[in-house]
This record gives sequence, structure tokens and C-alpha cells, in this order.
Amino acid sequence: MKNLSIIVFLSFILFFVSCHSSIRTGETISITPKGQGLIEVTASGYGSTKSSSVENAIENAFKNILTQGIPNSNQIRPLLGNNALSVFEKNKKYFETFFKSESSKYILHQKIIKYRPLSKSQASSEVHLEINLDALRKKLESDNIISGFGI
Repeated sequence: MKNLSIIVFLSFILFFVSCHSSIRTGETISITPKGQGLIEVTASGYGSTKSSSVENAIENAFKNILTQGIPNSNQIRPLLGNNALSVFEKNKKYFETFFKSESSKYILHQKIIKYRPLSKSQASSEVHLEINLDALRKKLESDNIISGFGI
């Protein structure tokens, strides 16, 4: 009888763990292929308030586009090139300023699709973004962060 109780208890726990929705970890995923020079993504973020979690999601989207690329999109390679992480680290101050005051210029459409308070001091947001990659690339080229094509 004791073994049966243990089996039922473990089955019960496994059932609830498997039904629990996963919490995203700041990932950015492609939604639908867009026209040339545009990308549509969903990004998640965390913060102490709704607005800080949305800001974090937007920053995560840009960081992923810049340093990793977005699978199944028209920007599968990092926008910063083959040495993306070293370029990002080398220009850390530039990107801190960019995220605080410039990134919104490249967002054509933004919609909060999910918000969830996790505790009194922690919130999670998921944001749908349409980003103008061409304008972003031109900005990075004009600021000498990346070089233009064929140069």
C-alpha cells in the first residue's frame, strides 16, 4: 500500500510539472517573415515593474538581433557580424546609450502581448515588435560600429 501511495504521489507531481507553462528567459523569436529590411519578433523580459520588464524585453530583442541573429527570420546572422560579441563589448557605452534613448526610433510597431507579475518586486512581459533593420544597419554604419557592404 505504501508503494502505491508513493507511485500516486509521484504521478501527481509529474502531472502538475508537465502542465505548468514554461517561463521564458529573455528569448527572442521570429514571428513572420517580413519585407526586406524589417523583422517581426516576440521578446520577453523581466523587471521590477511592468514598464521595466517591457524595456528589458525590447533590449533583449535588440541584443539578440545584434549579437546572435534570430533563427527562422531574415536576420539569422548577428547584425554586428562574425565577431558580434567582441564588437558589442568594445562598444558597451555606445549600446547602453542606444538602449536608453535610441532603440525606440527603430521600432515601427510595439504591442505588449503578455504581462505577468511574478511577485511584489518582479514582473514578466512579452512584447511583439516590428523593427526596421535597414535603418538600424545604416545607423550602426554611420556611427562606425559596423562597416557597410563591400567596404
